[in-house]
Amino acid sequence: MLQTADIVSTRVGLAAGAREVNPINGSGSTARLLIAKGAASALTIYVVERTWKRNRAAAVLSMVVVNGLTAAVVVHNARVITR
Repeated sequence: MLQTADIVSTRVGLAAGAREVNPINGSGSTARLLIAKGAASALTIYVVERTWKRNRAAAVLSMVVVNGLTAAVVVHNARVITR
């Protein structure tokens, strides 16, 4: 859900005249955002699943950090949109 909210808020922000500052996302094209977010999500799931087998607390903490950072990006995008 957070990745989807990031994509949507990025697209809305770009349509409103904001600019994409993440070099991985380039111009912010929808296809590029979907690929980048899909790859990031898949990598996160893979790493957390492997970590879960050895250290459950570290796996949970990793997800909390990743989700917290993504939520912060969505909040930032929302602030940019409302300016």
